[in-house]
Amino acid sequence: MKISRAFLLLCAILLLAFALRMFRLDFFSLRGDEAFTVLFVQKPLAQMWRETLTVEPNPPLMYFALRGWIALAGAGEFATRFFSAFFGVLSVALLYRLARAIFGTRAARGAAPPNWIALGAAWLIAVNPYQIWHSQDVRNYTLWPALSLLALIFFWRWYAPRAGAKYFTTHSNVAPQSFLQNASPLLWFGLAELAALYTHYYEAFILLALNLFVFATLWRDRQKIVQWLMAQMVLALLYLPYPLILSNRVAAYGEGSGRQGVALWDVARETFSAFVVGETLPAEWRAWLWIPFALAAVASLILLFTRDWRRGLFFALYAGVPTLAVFALNTMRPLYLERYLNGIAPAYYLLLAYGFAVGAHAFATRVKFRHAQRAGFTLALGAFGLVAFFGLQNYWTQPAYAKAPDWRSLARIINAHAQPGDLIIQNFPEMALLYYDQSKLPLVVYPETFLPDAQTAQQLNAVNANYQRVWFIPAAPDFWDPEQYVEQWLDRRGDLLKEWRVDAFDLRLYATASQYLNAMQRAGLTYGDTFTLLGFRTEKLSDTLRVVLYWRAQQTPRADFVVRVETADEQGVILTQTENIPGRGALPTSQWRKNQIIVDPHELTLPANATLIRVRVCEKNGA
Repeated sequence: MKISRAFLLLCAILLLAFALRMFRLDFFSLRGDEAFTVLFVQKPLAQMWRETLTVEPNPPLMYFALRGWIALAGAGEFATRFFSAFFGVLSVALLYRLARAIFGTRAARGAAPPNWIALGAAWLIAVNPYQIWHSQDVRNYTLWPALSLLALIFFWRWYAPRAGAKYFTTHSNVAPQSFLQNASPLLWFGLAELAALYTHYYEAFILLALNLFVFATLWRDRQKIVQWLMAQMVLALLYLPYPLILSNRVAAYGEGSGRQGVALWDVARETFSAFVVGETLPAEWRAWLWIPFALAAVASLILLFTRDWRRGLFFALYAGVPTLAVFALNTMRPLYLERYLNGIAPAYYLLLAYGFAVGAHAFATRVKFRHAQRAGFTLALGAFGLVAFFGLQNYWTQPAYAKAPDWRSLARIINAHAQPGDLIIQNFPEMALLYYDQSKLPLVVYPETFLPDAQTAQQLNAVNANYQRVWFIPAAPDFWDPEQYVEQWLDRRGDLLKEWRVDAFDLRLYATASQYLNAMQRAGLTYGDTFTLLGFRTEKLSDTLRVVLYWRAQQTPRADFVVRVETADEQGVILTQTENIPGRGALPTSQWRKNQIIVDPHELTLPANATLIRVRVCEKNGA
């Protein structure tokens, strides 16, 4: 049996797609959404189903499929990401097949040689940094496009079943057997489309685009219209009860990380740029690099309209209707992110591949050498591949473009130093640590909402009374707790024992009042009737001495005082000293409240001959 060159090229592209998606598949820690997904599907089945209906904003199919996969392969990073990578590679083959279905006739593909458009589209999705990123991400953004592409393949088998068919004529008298036989691809379309709808809610916008396309182009074909209407009724019966009756997510959900009020132009520009050049290039590159590809896609669409208006209309609706729908939604609720439109990304790859293939033919007519057409097509695909190379290089090697912070290393520190009586506090909602944590320490998120409130203070006071130590992971201030309320509270009332810099995080370990009031060296020195030095602790850090003083306010001081810590030799000669407002300058005594406990750290150089430590208090003005 003779194997075609197109088949060999497709196999090579598929192998490349697989290799790119396997490379460093488990190099990065799971990000928060990934960790949530993996932990969510391992909950008891009844609980998972209940929370899918009431908490989780995505339909259930991906969760049940991943649950089954984890039961077979385990919940490790490689295994769970392989689930997404598989469907990412499958999408390459499915896009190739869809391109063959749409551009299978010479009338549809124009002067482009057979298979060029299909191979070009397969190449564009295979090396695409955005698609590779999501193929290495445990979410539903490869399963959804794969199922959507499968549905479109069966749709085109039904829409244009004959190799030479461009459009259909009216059939007024059709035998029942012929009617059912012609509808067979539509049955498979319905099954694949139903699966896509149960994977991502926004698949409904692609289905809406298909409905507009069918009624605009087949309105004279009675048999096709009847078949289509029957398929839509079955889909509605099998799907609509879930979002409208069983689940409350469609009506109530607003994505916390989603965007609202984004202009239509920005929605279209941002999604096209993300799907074509990715999000792992420098911002100054991304600001313009998408433009030549966008011009090529628009030119391809216009050319397609002039040669076959039905296929031109298909692509305009396929890309345009979901974009308009998401824009309309984002005017009311924060329901826009680029990835929410990943189901239409194949439309852009198909248009670009069509434009590259037809453009290569036009290039060959003007440049008279034997392989001009092939060279032009290869050059266009190579330019895209070069852009993809830089995007992938950044993604895999540059920390600024890393998928997630190094949660593994952070969890390793906590696991190694955790003690009974410890608590982990995050001041932002993030699930990744729960995936890596082996200490089984309780973990809480304070504040529980974006901004702290009175309940946050009560919760932190309870932590001070009920736990010995706190592991704290602060967030970026623009993400959660923007005024860093929790961090400031711990700095004022907790004793910072140690701090680690882990990737983007400052991991901090604090002792609470329950711990340091029992472990400190007691002093009991009263300064008038204003405040008392309850005790202190010292810690030698190389050639630095850290002295932590614990004060209790008996009343609010009428003036600001400074604290001077000195080291001296045996004769009492001062060797080194430091003078500061308590709390590293953040807790002036005039702000102290009655019975408040203040943690006051000081650091100073420790000479080898130092034998004494003295603490002096004086008014800020030197009196």
